[in-house]
Amino acid sequence: MRRPWLIPFAPIYWLITSARNSLFDLGILRSHAFDVPILCIGNLSAGGTGKTPHTEWVIQQFKDKYRIAVLSRGYGRVTKGYIEADSTSTARDIGDEPLQIHQKFPEVKVVVCENRVFGIEMLLSKDDAPEFIILDDAFQHRYVNAGLKWLLTPWDDLYTKDYIIPLGNLREDIRGAERADLITVTKCPAKPTPFERADLRKEIGPTDIQTLGFSRMSYTPLVDAMNNEVERPERAVVVTGIANPSPLLHHLESMGIECIHLSFPDHRQFTYADGQRILNATESLEKPVVITTRKDFVRWPTSDDLSAIPTYIQDIEIVMDDDGGVFTRIIERFISDFHD
Repeated sequence: MRRPWLIPFAPIYWLITSARNSLFDLGILRSHAFDVPILCIGNLSAGGTGKTPHTEWVIQQFKDKYRIAVLSRGYGRVTKGYIEADSTSTARDIGDEPLQIHQKFPEVKVVVCENRVFGIEMLLSKDDAPEFIILDDAFQHRYVNAGLKWLLTPWDDLYTKDYIIPLGNLREDIRGAERADLITVTKCPAKPTPFERADLRKEIGPTDIQTLGFSRMSYTPLVDAMNNEVERPERAVVVTGIANPSPLLHHLESMGIECIHLSFPDHRQFTYADGQRILNATESLEKPVVITTRKDFVRWPTSDDLSAIPTYIQDIEIVMDDDGGVFTRIIERFISDFHD
């Protein structure tokens, strides 16, 4: 139990979310299907499970074969309605993760809309309508009946060992996992051994028609703002506004970098004052250097003084271990069935 003092409130949240799911299961609330392959990537828990890196992994596999669109709510944006990302978009316009995807894959259409049904209808009304749509963080958004559902759960925080909000971090009862076609244990510290795989399979208990896989984060070389590789610094101020910075810090320290960590809330819209705090932290360094994530850099504070400090970006990518080929084939078959 994570928050035992909130036990009295957990049944209320469970009752609300379970009743909502039952209304969809009974067809009282309508789930819309579309004549286009839609992959939903999400989780049962609130917090970081690696949805955006896995979305990028899917894009990398299929961007040269199909016209892809990514549809997100755009968490953290100050705007409303349907917005397509373009060269003028900022994190305040569309959210940090959609902007990150747009900048990394400019050939992919990235759209934010809190009403996913309307967002898909708008996408399909365009002359360059997508041939494949990825819904980012929409496992609980059941108004869209995605043809393929991918559920993520982190190695060190499995949904089977969590509790429903507010006692724990689950957005719904763990029975919601039954809706998933694919389940991936993310953020594995290393390639799981056969014994670890067997233990996790027993813990999660996938059905005969669900595919269970494992993924881990791989850190790419440090780059500057122009994506040029840089030399590893001996000391650096590390700035994070992500759900769980521990793996990043562990990686940087394993590279021999002494880290001065400044932690901000997830999706933080950095302010001028935040920039000054970062600047002040660099004063203790003989050679001032700042390291941050790609997700944080798209929200970076505007300051002439801060822009003069070398800022390095630590990118990550997904390694799907032995299951990457299996997942690729499942998704490929799912898409091609719509276009045959």
